[in-house]
Amino acid sequence: VQYGVNLRHWGAGLPNDPGFDAMVYDQEALLKPFDVVFVGQAYEGRPRFLQGLRDRGIEVRVFGQGFPDGLLDEGQMRKTLSMAKIVLGLNWCAGGLHAGSGPQVKGRLFEMAALGAFQLVSDDPRLGDYFQPGEIATFKDLDDCAAKIRHFLAHPAERLGIAARGQARARRDHGWERRWEGFFAPLEVSHA
Repeated sequence: VQYGVNLRHWGAGLPNDPGFDAMVYDQEALLKPFDVVFVGQAYEGRPRFLQGLRDRGIEVRVFGQGFPDGLLDEGQMRKTLSMAKIVLGLNWCAGGLHAGSGPQVKGRLFEMAALGAFQLVSDDPRLGDYFQPGEIATFKDLDDCAAKIRHFLAHPAERLGIAARGQARARRDHGWERRWEGFFAPLEVSHA
């Protein structure tokens, strides 16, 4: 098992309401003023990908090393991500989405789920080891990402339902306490 999340630290995001209606949507505009947010480093391919979204008319707030908006401390990051309708997960470090260095399962995937954020993540078959369909959303390429951003912004009930199910999965299965269950058992030696 690769990653887990400190639920005491990341499990206190703004609440999601799977029973979403027009009145709640107005409240979401106040609680979640950012349509799309990405937090991460400006690894090769990421700035170009994010610019491609902007070129398609999608406003993306971007924070992290190498980006003009700069770094956020951890508290600012949690607050900013809680205020986003969609959090992008660009799960590669170097070489870009299809440049030969495959995607990675990032620790932030679990932090965002515990926070209750809706995640739109670059597709990786290993994600199925951690989340079921309907607990996070994935995209295959730039055009697919842009189309899904538009879809999920237009369908808040669907988006918040996915976020709530992802949060429930993270709280149930991906906390550090759960990760460590049974880890040391094979190392214990019986002295009987």
